Amino acid sequence: MKKVLTIILLGASLNLFAQKVSLGSCITHDGAEYRGEMVSGKPNGKGFARFKNGDTFEGEYVKGKRQGFGVYQFSDGEKYEGQWFQDQQHGKGIYYFANNNRYDGLWFRDYQQGRGTMYYYNGDKYEGDWQQDKRHGKGKYTDSGGAVYGNKATLENDTLTYYITTSTPNGTGTKETLEQHTVTLSGAILCAEGSEQAIKVNGGTLDIQGGALRNSGGKRTAVL
Repeated sequence: MKKVLTIILLGASLNLFAQKVSLGSCITHDGAEYRGEMVSGKPNGKGFARFKNGDTFEGEYVKGKRQGFGVYQFSDGEKYEGQWFQDQQHGKGIYYFANNNRYDGLWFRDYQQGRGTMYYYNGDKYEGDWQQDKRHGKGKYTDSGGAVYGNKATLENDTLTYYITTSTPNGTGTKETLEQHTVTLSGAILCAEGSEQAIKVNGGTLDIQGGALRNSGGKRTAVL
């Protein structure tokens, strides 16, 4: 008798929970016309929303807010498809810009942040770290011709060549500028295997306090 009663109570609980989910329509807290799954009068589950400015969202909601996976189509043609949390682009997602750039990577509270790849309209590509929509940290920039910049520099005939890319706002996207920098070195520190000459300075003053220079074998080649 106890088993039968338990089954009846469990069935009643399941029916009560099933009744909470319904299909309907409403105006969301941010003014969109919503239709889809609802719980207690709020979007909850899968649905579609259209905003007054022409933007649309199709995806998952939790307690009235975009959360889970969804696709947000902007009225100007830009689009985001990926993960959401509390109405914000958060997690893994792809953003299609109006200028034909495409970002594929991590997001944090509506910002490109973490590891991601930007595919530029001209064929260039950047793979690396981002912070608040800007390249920040370790990364590699490859131009459309296959040349690789970022975390690499060349030293030839006492001239150091390196590259810095800068991002500037450009409409709803950014404009990337690659700048080449060169530095003529006036001195060098050498610690090659088998070399008796650990330090070479062409003019100037070398002022280092404490420590030692060693080769990869651990041999101390100069005391500072």
